[in-house]
Amino acid sequence: MCVAKNVLANVQKMSTAKELWERLEGLYQAKGISNWLLLKEKFHNLSMGDDTKVSYHLSNLNEIVCELETIGVKVEEEDISQRLIWSLPSSYELIKPVLMYDKKTLSFDEIASKILFEERRMKSNESMKKKINDGC
Repeated sequence: MCVAKNVLANVQKMSTAKELWERLEGLYQAKGISNWLLLKEKFHNLSMGDDTKVSYHLSNLNEIVCELETIGVKVEEEDISQRLIWSLPSSYELIKPVLMYDKKTLSFDEIASKILFEERRMKSNESMKKKINDGC
């Protein structure tokens, strides 16, 4: 229905939807070994910065997983959950054991929810400390 100008230049001569779709897949959904390796590296090296919002980090992780699955790589929920936990910055060190141990399986949704809650808790604590330090 709509493509950006830079994309249009690459698909302008396509006459059918099928041709257009195949061209777009060829351009943006590379299934070669180099793309597979790049995405696996992005997945395994993902880390969250201290000033990064958890929601943004979750979005990055989900985007990488989606790209991997699009090229046919099956990523298990437990692997995604572990990657999420291991990618957290040092400010989350105290919650990591709570998220990992004494569990039969690692639920991504449960872990993400707890991390989002922890982020809110830490921001609330920072806010309280600031008020105390400001003399309020």
